[in-house]
Amino acid sequence: MPKPQEALHNLDLVDKLNKYVPHILKKEKRILVHRSLSFIQRLSLPKGYPFRNGQQTNTKGCIVWTDYSISSWPLLLSLLKSDKRSFDQVLYQYFIKNDKLIPDWNIIKQQLVEHHTVIKSISIDELDRWYDEISATLIRPQAYHELYQWFGSDVRDIGYDAFDYFMESRNTVDAWQQAINKHLGSISNLPKEQNDYLMNKYLNKIINE
Repeated sequence: MPKPQEALHNLDLVDKLNKYVPHILKKEKRILVHRSLSFIQRLSLPKGYPFRNGQQTNTKGCIVWTDYSISSWPLLLSLLKSDKRSFDQVLYQYFIKNDKLIPDWNIIKQQLVEHHTVIKSISIDELDRWYDEISATLIRPQAYHELYQWFGSDVRDIGYDAFDYFMESRNTVDAWQQAINKHLGSISNLPKEQNDYLMNKYLNKIINE
């Protein structure tokens, strides 16, 4: 378990990410079995420390906490939209340190606070309502949810474009490819090479499944 100061620092990072780019966070409940915090430990830990003893029947005698995984490419796309420098400059500013691809969370957090607006996290129910609006394109609901994890609330406008393209072609894959390429093309500092890489490596797989 991390030291209290480190844990609270990471919680602050999660709070900022959840305010400005909530779609990139994936929440997962974690359990450390056969371990528990003693009464003395609990007294000494600060308020808000995320690790605690389980209270449910299936977590008794365990330490529980909420973990988060972060999608790097969707985060980079969000940073490219707010930082108009070149792709390489943005990559080196926020990710590459000593020739290793490591996010610099302090700089990323500063950029989010100073240049992003607070965005409401979209609930599953609301996302399903958005899907209903464009379900005629025949994309799978699961694929639509995955695209939300890539593009956040922009997926709604992407869906509208896909709907228009679908009305012309009646081809689901083609319509969504056009709509996603239109959106990626609007990110002026995303090179075509990287656009094509994202489509071929990740996004085509989502819309083709």
